[in-house]
Amino acid sequence: SFFYITAYLSGYLSSRLERTEKELEEKDFDIKDLEFFNQEIIESLPSGLCTTDIRGRTIIFNKAAERITGIDRKNIIGRKIDDVLPSFKFPFKEGRRDEVFDTGNQKKIIGLTISPFRGLAGDLKGFIVVFQDLTKIKQLEAEIQRKEQLATIGELSSSIAHEIRNPLASLKSSIQMLKEGTFPESHKEKLMVIALTEMDRLNRIVTDFLTYSRPSPLNWNNVNICALLDTTIELLQNSASENKVLINRQYSNHIEIVADSGKLQQVFLNLGLNAIEAMPDGGELTIAVLDKNDTI
Repeated sequence: SFFYITAYLSGYLSSRLERTEKELEEKDFDIKDLEFFNQEIIESLPSGLCTTDIRGRTIIFNKAAERITGIDRKNIIGRKIDDVLPSFKFPFKEGRRDEVFDTGNQKKIIGLTISPFRGLAGDLKGFIVVFQDLTKIKQLEAEIQRKEQLATIGELSSSIAHEIRNPLASLKSSIQMLKEGTFPESHKEKLMVIALTEMDRLNRIVTDFLTYSRPSPLNWNNVNICALLDTTIELLQNSASENKVLINRQYSNHIEIVADSGKLQQVFLNLGLNAIEAMPDGGELTIAVLDKNDTI
């Protein structure tokens, strides 16, 4: 009985051991397969991936990291990261930042994202650094910004040209009328004042253009909007006559507001010239001012 029981137990234990060994082999195969899979994922990442321990010694350095930095992993694994890559200064600060990295052949702009690597218990095991080569992206951004600036300058130049034409048209009209001389002496004085005023306005427009990066502040003062419109209509009269446009005034003698008279006149003149140009076959331009409570 003893030998029988011993033989039975030996056979049973042997069978269990075989099954256990087989299960361990399968588990080992699964672990190796998983490790290989994880390694493939790490090596297939388009971004550079680097991990370090808490002392900054490099543990993982994938293919993308080699490609971006130009450094073979054999020369960095096990070494302190900032000894090989000074741009990856240790100790790390969590978060994202851009660094200029010199590969020897060229300077690259690299975007770094640094995160802590913690164990299941929450204790710090090391750091994970993910980085990308942003050089081409930064170059494209700079090119787009340059084109936007050129477009802005083009729009500004077009606007300035439009603004310069207005006082030039008024100057031309005043000089033509002075040349003809078929009007009273008092009207001659008025035309001279208009010409000088438009010259000053031309000077302000050019000055504003030259100081585009530092635009001049608004010059607030009390303005009689009706008197301002009268002056504007005088400037529009020549263009209106040439286009057979009758200007009809519908406002009282005095309505005062607080404004920048020069810029406001520029607005009125633009609106008036646009209206006249919109009636090539002649017509009537009505200018009205309504005073409603605190609104003009």
